[in-house]
Amino acid sequence: MAKENHGDSQGLDGERAHKGSLVKTIAIVAASAVGGVMLAASVVPRITHADEHVEPAVEEHHGPPPVGTTLELDNIIVNPAGTSGMRYLMVTVAIEIEGAGGHGGGGIEEQEHRIRDRVVAVLERQTLEMLTAPGARDSLKVLLAEAVAPYLESEPHIYLPHFVIQ
Repeated sequence: MAKENHGDSQGLDGERAHKGSLVKTIAIVAASAVGGVMLAASVVPRITHADEHVEPAVEEHHGPPPVGTTLELDNIIVNPAGTSGMRYLMVTVAIEIEGAGGHGGGGIEEQEHRIRDRVVAVLERQTLEMLTAPGARDSLKVLLAEAVAPYLESEPHIYLPHFVIQ
C-alpha cells in the first residue's frame, strides 16, 4: 500500500508540474499579445501619417485646381540622411504647372531627367527626424517646389500622393 501512495504522490506532483507549465505558457502568450498591441499602437500612427490628405505646397487654392501640365515621378526610393541604408523613403511626386512646361523650348517632360535629379537630391538630404516631424510633408513640398522651379516656366504645385517611410 505504501507503494500505491507513493505512486499517487508522484502522479499529483506530475499533474501539478503540468498545470504549472500550462500557467507559464498562458502567461507568456498573454505577455506577447500585450507587447504586440503596444508595438502596433506605436507603428500605426506612422502608417496613417503616410495617408494624410495631400495639399499644394506653395499656395492654397480656393476653387478648382489650376489647369496645366502634370509630371508624375513615380516610386522614387532614397535612403534618408543618417540612416546608413537601414531605412528608406518611397515617394511619388506630382508636379503641376500652368502652361506648357519647362525652360529651354521644351515641355516639362523634356526636363524630367533634370527635375528627377533635383527631387532625389532634396529627398536624400532629409533625415528621418525631418521626415517624421509634424508638418514635414508641407515643408518638403516647399523645398521641392524651390528645387524644381528653375526648370519650369511657371510656379510649380507639388503633391505627394504616395509617401512611405520604412
